[in-house]
Amino acid sequence: PGRSGPEDALPEYSAEDVVRRSGEDPAFRGILAETERLLGRTLSGADTRALFGIYDFLGLPVDVIMELLHHCAEQSRLKYGPGRVPTMRQIEKEAFNWANLEIMTIDRAEEYIKSRAERRDACEALKLAFGIRDRALTATERKYLEGWLEQGFTQEALELAHDKTLAF
Repeated sequence: PGRSGPEDALPEYSAEDVVRRSGEDPAFRGILAETERLLGRTLSGADTRALFGIYDFLGLPVDVIMELLHHCAEQSRLKYGPGRVPTMRQIEKEAFNWANLEIMTIDRAEEYIKSRAERRDACEALKLAFGIRDRALTATERKYLEGWLEQGFTQEALELAHDKTLAF
């Protein structure tokens, strides 16, 4: 928040640019191969150009991109179930998020992933504490809970607020 980072759209790369650069750049070829392995398919031209934009325009280091890819794959599995893989748009969106948060090292990436997992676990615990058992949190409920947790409210404080609000 408040930081002026990359917009939310990659520049348009020509197929020739990407083919030429990938031929010259073994690091990008490695990212391409790992993405295809994770997604279980050959990437389309548009997907390859998007991946190249993450590498070239956003400037995320190779090891951070690899961590990003695995993180996105794990998030897809958690959200949609086993066998589900992220779309290139989901990967691109998360890459912009990481660039804007200045996640440029493996240590920062691991720290971010750990904090996201802790927040997810806290939301799930609060969901149960609030008596929500037969459904997932709505996007709005999750947004509020995550926002309050980010502001430093403890699980106990949020449970107390919930109880006081519903007492009548």
